Amino acid sequence: MNIGVKIKRLRESRKMSQEELAIELDISQTKLSNIESGTTKAVDFELVNKVRNLFEVSFEYFTETRQSHKKKHNQGKVAGNNYGTINNHPTPEALLKQVKALIGESLSKLERELRQNRN
Repeated sequence: MNIGVKIKRLRESRKMSQEELAIELDISQTKLSNIESGTTKAVDFELVNKVRNLFEVSFEYFTETRQSHKKKHNQGKVAGNNYGTINNHPTPEALLKQVKALIGESLSKLERELRQNRN
């Protein structure tokens, strides 16, 4: 099941319209519709994090093939300010690889900034 379908199921479970969720996520209704339908092939990593927080689901919800969406104990957010994208149809392994790459890039940027600030 792709990310868009999972977002749609979460939205419908709260009886929210696309317009209501789009407002919460600060995106257009058209963009949300394209994500839910799979027309959009990449979903912004920060958008996935907003959905995760809004619906109180773990990040793993988007990587699991089963339909459980209960929030796990880890309340942490994904680190960094990277606004990279995540493929909308990844396998769980591919998604985890993308997430690790985004986190690695964010850590590298933070390390560079720290070194620059020390000088």
